[in-house]
Amino acid sequence: MKKAMAALKKCKCKAFDEGCTFGWRGFNNSCYKVMTSFQYSRTLSWENARSVCLGFEGDLVTIKNEKQMEFLSKISSEVKNESIWIGLIKRLKDGKCVWSDGTPYNSSVYSNWRSGTTNYTFGKVGCVALYNNSWVDRSCTSVKSIYICEKRKGEELCLTSVSVQMSPFKIKISAPLD
Repeated sequence: MKKAMAALKKCKCKAFDEGCTFGWRGFNNSCYKVMTSFQYSRTLSWENARSVCLGFEGDLVTIKNEKQMEFLSKISSEVKNESIWIGLIKRLKDGKCVWSDGTPYNSSVYSNWRSGTTNYTFGKVGCVALYNNSWVDRSCTSVKSIYICEKRKGEELCLTSVSVQMSPFKIKISAPLD
């Protein structure tokens, strides 16, 4: 019987864009990436999109102010007439609105609801997406092909080599960063 083992070696990555790894865009203290189904997966529910972001040591984006929203509009400018998952959700257990990173939602601090929405209550719908640079409510189980992940800036761990052993073969693949 063949056994498979993998050994992962990690080191510090080099920063590319304002302290962010390649493919991520920096703004203030965070790195952002517009994820598409073509790059990472099929269309995803809000929860599954969040799982992908968590896999990148981040979360779905938390939008704190207008400047950040302007930045997000720029990096997602190629996406027109598509809903993009963001991190705002209504928790079922207590009905409170929170961002996926645990930050409470406070409409008096910042909100960007689509025109015509004056007092958003979430109703029975529990998740939020960007649609043409405004926030709209969506069913959490509906699937989207685009979502925005956010993670803190800083030194990040990156894979630099992989060892795979399958009896009786041994394969080693290395990719130095320098």
